[in-house]
Amino acid sequence: MAINTVSPETVENPEKERGRGADPSESALRCLQEQYDGRRVRQMKKKILISLLMAVVMAAALMTGCGSEQSADQSADQSGDNGSVTVDSKEIGSWVKIKKRAEADNKKHTAKLKITKIVTDEAKVAKAIEKYNNSGTAQMLDTAPGNDKLQYCIAKYNVYFPESFPDSDFGLTNVTVKFKVKAPDGGDEIKANGTVYKKLSNTVEIGAVPQGYDFYSGQTYKGKVVYMIPKGSKDYLLKAGGYYFKPEKQ
Repeated sequence: MAINTVSPETVENPEKERGRGADPSESALRCLQEQYDGRRVRQMKKKILISLLMAVVMAAALMTGCGSEQSADQSADQSGDNGSVTVDSKEIGSWVKIKKRAEADNKKHTAKLKITKIVTDEAKVAKAIEKYNNSGTAQMLDTAPGNDKLQYCIAKYNVYFPESFPDSDFGLTNVTVKFKVKAPDGGDEIKANGTVYKKLSNTVEIGAVPQGYDFYSGQTYKGKVVYMIPKGSKDYLLKAGGYYFKPEKQ
């Protein structure tokens, strides 16, 4: 998934040492500016690392998606017809039981998962990503993939933790569910318009994850994951909690 790859701003060298008669307030201001610049450099480095990692994923998907129709058909013959679901899958809105590790005892306990909605409207998706970027997170996402053959979508989901789920002293923070984008046969090759796309499986959580002392058993976490698919495609599945989900009710 593409990440903002804006080049880091150049940090100017600190001003040369002034004469003995310099105003102390100016020295203090220079010190604050240097601290601020240092923080900006660290933030930029973190963004660059994330950008490089996700750019590799994006490039791999685009490179493997540029094959001819012949190679795409050959790949489809090996993995099954991507136009139909060939694995057992659940519908959006269905509750399923999953296992989540409790921080209180480091053991897995039962919770319930439901995908509530798939958002495909690009304007709404971009707005949700922008809100996530403005929330103070260190990981910044582009509001669009940067390629007209691909699009971002958002899967909204709920995870219910029953009152029997063990709380730690600070409540629960391990509440998110890992999602993967899969082909209808459960594989990693998604066919669209005569082309096979690989390595589109990764997703990014943009929900308001509890930070401690703000979420407990008996409550429901409302999460959101951003993922990338061939534009307009519905021939894929979402895998979460050991289950496959269709992207829309059928």
